[in-house]
Amino acid sequence: MNAYDTAQSLFYVAYGEEKRIGLESYDLPKSLVDPAKTEEEIENSLATSLEEANEEKMLNKDGQKYEKNESNILKSF
Repeated sequence: MNAYDTAQSLFYVAYGEEKRIGLESYDLPKSLVDPAKTEEEIENSLATSLEEANEEKMLNKDGQKYEKNESNILKSF
């Protein structure tokens, strides 16, 4: 017996849930969804949030590198 015999999609057989299509299948915070009027605006908000998170991650990495370099300099004195 395979996925076609049981009338289930291959995605369901592999992951145990149906494939999500579009943003309407995701549970998004109301603070994100309420002010937005279109799916495109929601996608833009999510993309902006992701970019901000990536920038913060890079700043943290740079800060750690600075602290490591500063520590190495102090050790050489």
